[in-house]
Amino acid sequence: MVYLLVYSNAFGERQEVKDFFSSSPFVNSWRYDLPNSIYLASEAPASTLGDHIREKFPNARFILTEISGNREGWLPQDTWAFIHDNA
Repeated sequence: MVYLLVYSNAFGERQEVKDFFSSSPFVNSWRYDLPNSIYLASEAPASTLGDHIREKFPNARFILTEISGNREGWLPQDTWAFIHDNA
């Protein structure tokens, strides 16, 4: 599954977010190309990922949603490949 996580500035610097997901046992891989958002490839349900995120960033607001087949956007080709390859 591929999720889109959109998060508030309370998460901290992008490097902190990247480091967190790079070491997460629930995230197979990730990619970013938009501010305050990251694509996550994971087999975990959204509720598990959400709990994991709240443990690290308890005061930050975010939305985590699975990217389904009903989608549209203007993104780099590498991002579409990431979504397609991990769906």
